[in-house]
Amino acid sequence: MTPPTIGNTTPGRDLKRRFLWLGLAMSLGVVALAIQLYRLQLIRHEEYAAKSVANFVKEVRLRADRGVIKDARGTILVDSRPSFDAFVTPAFCTDCFEQVIPRLGELLEWDPEQRKKIEDLVRASRRNAPFMPVPVRVDLTRDEYDRLNARRDILDGVEVVPVPHRNYRADTVLSHVIEELNEKLGENSVIPPTAGGNLVLSLDMRLQEAAERSFPGVTGAVVAIDVNTGFIKALVSRPGFDPNLLTGRVTPSQMATLARDPLHPMINRVAAEHYSPGSTFKVVTQLAAFKSGVFRPETVVSCSGGYRLGARVWRCHKDSGHGPLDGKGAMKASCDSWFYKVADTIGLDPIAEMGKSLGLGRPTGIGVVAEVPGIMPSSAYHDKASPGGYTKGMALNSAIGQGDDNVTPLQLALVYAAIANGGKLYKPQMVQRLENLDGQVMEEFKPEVVSRVDINPAHLKAIVEGLVAVAQEPGGTAYRAKLKSGLPPEMSVAAKTGTAQVARIGAIRLKTHQMSYFERDHAWFAGFAPADKPELAVVVLNEHGGHGGVDAAPTAMAVMKKYFELKAEDASSPLPRANQPYTPSLPPAPTLEPTLLTRGVVPPPRVNLPGEPIQPPSETGDDSATAD
Repeated sequence: MTPPTIGNTTPGRDLKRRFLWLGLAMSLGVVALAIQLYRLQLIRHEEYAAKSVANFVKEVRLRADRGVIKDARGTILVDSRPSFDAFVTPAFCTDCFEQVIPRLGELLEWDPEQRKKIEDLVRASRRNAPFMPVPVRVDLTRDEYDRLNARRDILDGVEVVPVPHRNYRADTVLSHVIEELNEKLGENSVIPPTAGGNLVLSLDMRLQEAAERSFPGVTGAVVAIDVNTGFIKALVSRPGFDPNLLTGRVTPSQMATLARDPLHPMINRVAAEHYSPGSTFKVVTQLAAFKSGVFRPETVVSCSGGYRLGARVWRCHKDSGHGPLDGKGAMKASCDSWFYKVADTIGLDPIAEMGKSLGLGRPTGIGVVAEVPGIMPSSAYHDKASPGGYTKGMALNSAIGQGDDNVTPLQLALVYAAIANGGKLYKPQMVQRLENLDGQVMEEFKPEVVSRVDINPAHLKAIVEGLVAVAQEPGGTAYRAKLKSGLPPEMSVAAKTGTAQVARIGAIRLKTHQMSYFERDHAWFAGFAPADKPELAVVVLNEHGGHGGVDAAPTAMAVMKKYFELKAEDASSPLPRANQPYTPSLPPAPTLEPTLLTRGVVPPPRVNLPGEPIQPPSETGDDSATAD
């Protein structure tokens, strides 16, 4: 039987024809695919490989606006300003080292050293993180921005990005403080960006300006602190620097100049450098003397111009001697012999113990600025650090604030604040509160008592009486400065001046102007006011400045005077509108003669050997000034 036919075909023949066309279509598809793969993988390989590199999700980090820094009255010290930074992304930078970076070097006027540094950074990033933008120029000037924008067509991989930069409105005033505070604020660069909070400081820029104006030193420090809270009201560290340079536009030559400066302007002298405190340390020695029970405020020691220990004589600063003096008289006249007698009798360790209880020899914990611990030497310290170990002569040196005694101005301010407030050692603070952008308080910082020093009230009263005599009675080493200060006569000041020896004194005492700058004595003042109800403690260090009564005390008196004037002014008038930018109105800070800095290596100071008799400098600033 034959199969049925439809027209001229049969079902089997039709099916074969369909399979044939299907196979032909599939063959053509495979051929087309092969041709396309050939084009993609061989002919246009480089083109599509380059496109694939750019085909990714890029995380862009946006810089958050940072909060402002304000003083206690709301005056803006630091805010932000708009600026632009230049970045190179290694993955997108074609002919980076042959074309792009050389062009950047021409447009941004790099020297060979800068160009090599950028090339090294880009090479390292290309190996480790090729898609991470590398900053090659921070804070572009207007001309640099225009030049880069005009040549973007030949700068593959180069981006110009808007970035907020810190704007320091106080110039060199508070440069050390606000630069370190700015670092503490931190940055939030996570997407989406969140604006930072505002820092409100305890500093009052009106008092700060008074401290800056009245301080005559080329180098040194001024600290004014609230004795009942530990909050800092004014802080000077000289010399300073322009912190705006450090936001990005500083050049290698400028950084090299700062680093080579023999006055070390980058060091915060308030807390990051320590010095022999001189006679300002005598309050510690006298407290230790009274605590020992061997000495009382009425104990009399006779001074004939020096104190003999064995075969050696430790000279008093007054060669003719002070005669018989009790504790108050010794403090008032700053008689070294009285304190030598204390050290010879009780030894070094009770003095060191009293100093350590007042915070000496350890960091204060201020936190917002770097600090050094200083040195409060004991007999055990000398056994380790001094050739031959401890000898009693070391105690005599330490008793008058020389030898290995080293304190920071901030530590000394806290010592006198503790004496003023009855023995409470506060943690020093500079930040009062943290606010959001609307001015609402997010966090407020309270006074913190670190420890309570065990001081007999009768001993404390005797110490304060001696300090009052220094400033209030004729013959006191700060009497003339108080008399000329303009402070009301009824406002008593408790004070101590000091002249700390830097180089060993020879047989003949030299006047300050006869010595090279780096061999001159340090001038100190430490005190508080009012003496009967203390509010403000002030410490002044005029580094290589001369004499405490002449070259440090007037600054402290001026700061005290301004503080109480501002207190009365604020009590009688409302506060001005806050959030106003600070505008400096200060004269240039004193500088050294250029010849002094370029005459070559300064001769090394003639330091005292361990146990060698100290020869205290005179506090005489002129022929009629009182000695210390």
